[in-house]
Amino acid sequence: MNKDLKKVINETIEEFFDNAPEKLVERGSREVYYDICPHCKKEIHEKREYTEDGGVTWRHSECKGLIARPDTPLEEVSHWMRPYVEEARKIRKEARKKLGMEELPIGGEEKYYKQEPGGVMSAVNVDE
Repeated sequence: MNKDLKKVINETIEEFFDNAPEKLVERGSREVYYDICPHCKKEIHEKREYTEDGGVTWRHSECKGLIARPDTPLEEVSHWMRPYVEEARKIRKEARKKLGMEELPIGGEEKYYKQEPGGVMSAVNVDE
């Protein structure tokens, strides 16, 4: 088969598949992060945590264990919403103080953000 004939055949096949009404889906992949309960070590699924005191404390629905999350950095909050977030944080901090509850342990937020997928909340996935 000569070069020109091979080129015509390839172009015809490519044109046929480009114009086909039904095409194969493409496969993509993404890394998925999820939170793990520090008490029962199970994944905290969406809508599987609750509060009984207006958001001062939160519990995992599966084991009823108290859980805490680090604050979202203000840089990641929209400008128009920042004053409200700051006020809510202030009120929450005062409420937790009255209840005798401290914030996350020292290094708790850093520990949370250093975790790698598949890691467990009670272990830091960083070589020290």
